[in-house]
Amino acid sequence: MKSTINNFLLVAALSAGFAACTKNEDVSNGAANTASAAAANLSLNNRVVAAFVKDSSTLPNLPAGTLPAGYNNFRRLLTYDTSATVNKAPAYNVGDVINIAAYLKGDDFAISKRKINFRFFQPPASFITATALFPLQKAEDSYRGFAPGVSDILNTVSFPFIGATSTAPFEVKIVDSEKTGGINYSTYLVQLAYTIPQALSGKVVSINFTANTAGTASDLGNVNWIYAFRVK
Repeated sequence: MKSTINNFLLVAALSAGFAACTKNEDVSNGAANTASAAAANLSLNNRVVAAFVKDSSTLPNLPAGTLPAGYNNFRRLLTYDTSATVNKAPAYNVGDVINIAAYLKGDDFAISKRKINFRFFQPPASFITATALFPLQKAEDSYRGFAPGVSDILNTVSFPFIGATSTAPFEVKIVDSEKTGGINYSTYLVQLAYTIPQALSGKVVSINFTANTAGTASDLGNVNWIYAFRVK
């Protein structure tokens, strides 16, 4: 009899444990968690991440042919030897079309409140210090979280919302969807076929990619590719 009671208690304890474990599954009360994401008193800060595509491994499981044949043919990032050939900004002409590939990831509510911006700009002169051991390293460090001011911007190309579209010069695709804590997150591949305008002639150009709406670096949806290319 005692053995039977012990077995019963063991089964009851295991059942309670399993119930406790399943309580936090992603599918639990998804509607409530989505409503929480949309709460007016929650900040949108740090809820959208922006980044450039470095190579085909940047975004896992992309189907073959998703990325354009040539993209982000710019000065390599995080290479600080300023005499290295790979560190020189490639030269383009006014009228050339260059392909830029980047991505945005965030919870669906925060994404719905953002838009897509590519800003082509010249950096403040203070970002380059000729006496620094690695001038580009100092400049690149200065760019972290930097949002170019109106006086720095040479040209802007924007799309009014973040969503799947094929509207020239943009191609935007959802490449991943997941649910964490009942809240939906999506990753968008953003491609821009950019025609270099006259405004960039004779300039060394940096690219700011952001999901912000107010031109500030208020969240992580803001990234820069410094000294990306130059225009003859």
